[in-house]
Amino acid sequence: MPSALFLWPGAWLRKLFVKNVEEGAPITISNILMAVTLLLINNIIFDAQGERGLFFWSICLQMLLVSIVFINGVMEALFAIGGVMVGEHDLRGFSLLARKSLLTAGVLVLLMMVLMWIPDVVGIMFGIEEAQELAALNQVLRIFSLLLLPFALTLTLVAVYLVLERMVLSVVIIVGQLAMLVLIVWLFATNVPDYVWYAFPLAAFLFLGAQVVYSYVSSRRQNCRVSGLTLIPYSEGGHLLDCSVQYHLEDVSTALNEIVAFLEEMKVEKEAVFDLHLCLEELMINIAKHSTGRVVHHSFDVHVFVKDQHVRVTLKDGGHPFDPIQAGHAAKNNLADSDDAKFGVYLAANIIKDISYKYMYGLNVVLIKI
Repeated sequence: MPSALFLWPGAWLRKLFVKNVEEGAPITISNILMAVTLLLINNIIFDAQGERGLFFWSICLQMLLVSIVFINGVMEALFAIGGVMVGEHDLRGFSLLARKSLLTAGVLVLLMMVLMWIPDVVGIMFGIEEAQELAALNQVLRIFSLLLLPFALTLTLVAVYLVLERMVLSVVIIVGQLAMLVLIVWLFATNVPDYVWYAFPLAAFLFLGAQVVYSYVSSRRQNCRVSGLTLIPYSEGGHLLDCSVQYHLEDVSTALNEIVAFLEEMKVEKEAVFDLHLCLEELMINIAKHSTGRVVHHSFDVHVFVKDQHVRVTLKDGGHPFDPIQAGHAAKNNLADSDDAKFGVYLAANIIKDISYKYMYGLNVVLIKI
């Protein structure tokens, strides 16, 4: 029995690590800076208003953290769904998703603002009983609550920029937002400490305004080919083909012929068309044979995008979670048993280099790039 050898995975591991660091950098930097910002503001508020002010700030912070939980939910949906849409070059759909995300984030924080405006509710939740203290806290909460809306919109826009892979812009916005917050709070605490709470919404609105101005100017510089708010391109050119395929081999054959005809019409290289046809044939037949589908999914979808000889294909089906790429690589050592299904996924996983799989929101998603 041959001894096992340790093999260094090579340069691809370094590239994968760098890519993961780049993609996670904005969120990591945001978390680190948020912690530093909170420590700085703690000291600033304590110096300006003492223990009472620090207590009020702790309550405001708790309301802000609850709001961030809601905002993070919206951001995660943007990452998951928006990432697939951008991968499919469905920019129109992503634009609609971004608008709904901004609206959802706005509505959620508005509900938090309403709660913070109701007299005494938040104070009683934190054990404050004295009427004078409740009145003072109510005033602080109502001022501070005005920060939530611009804060939520800025973070949601950052999520949009991240999906569009605008990493530098995302980092600049995250750093700039927190830096402006600390700066303006410090200026108010130093010069007009009695009005320090007004610094929070002022900083948030000023930064959101600067962000919107930058987006508008950037859009104009690109001849309005991108949205003036979200920076989502209106169109990338290229050509699209969408197929809805029933879970039957006959429909798979019809769809494959349609895809090949589309690729030939787009003058894609014959070798690429051959490889893609072979890969899609194995994947689609595997889906038709082995995916039971869901009650609401009577077919699976194939999305083809072609631009300048670059092809992207996305397959989405509602069957049970199944990673054909992993299964194909695992089948490499088990092909001797003449299992057609294993041979099919093995071909699909190895014939094209850039192929990936995700399972999200009840769908198997395979993305192929040539």
